Amino acid sequence: MPLPIVGRGPVTPSHKPLDMRRLMSLAGDLQEAFSALDSQVLTPAIADELASELGASKVYLYAAAALMTQIPCDTSSPVRFELCIGGCQNMGAAVLLGHLLKRHAQRSEEKKSLFGIVTKRCLDHCDRAAVVLLHTPDGVVGMAHATVEKLDEAIAMVLDD
Repeated sequence: MPLPIVGRGPVTPSHKPLDMRRLMSLAGDLQEAFSALDSQVLTPAIADELASELGASKVYLYAAAALMTQIPCDTSSPVRFELCIGGCQNMGAAVLLGHLLKRHAQRSEEKKSLFGIVTKRCLDHCDRAAVVLLHTPDGVVGMAHATVEKLDEAIAMVLDD
């Protein structure tokens, strides 16, 4: 059982969560398609490939992988964003995931330093949703009540020269 965290108490949902039926339906197809690949982990490049094959957005692929399968995300990048895609959906986690995927694609096109994206079922800080952990070679920083603007600030601080 997780220890209680002192915080501001229950949060009022501000976003609509992803469609659970769609996630459940996608999970089986995702597991099958992923097994056919020569990869052990989910990356943005693999999500690109599978999104068109499965007719799903990359946000749904990452969410289905974290919530409904045992498919792990790639944690090898020295700089990576780890976010809750469970209960934090009610506080905008799917929007944050979509933004990270968009920024990753932009940086890839511009040949800039990339970062990893890791989705988790829960990071156990629901009173601080949406929660994102930023892993760097220097350590881990937690972002409570994460926003697109906070993500952009973190990307600029850690990856831009």
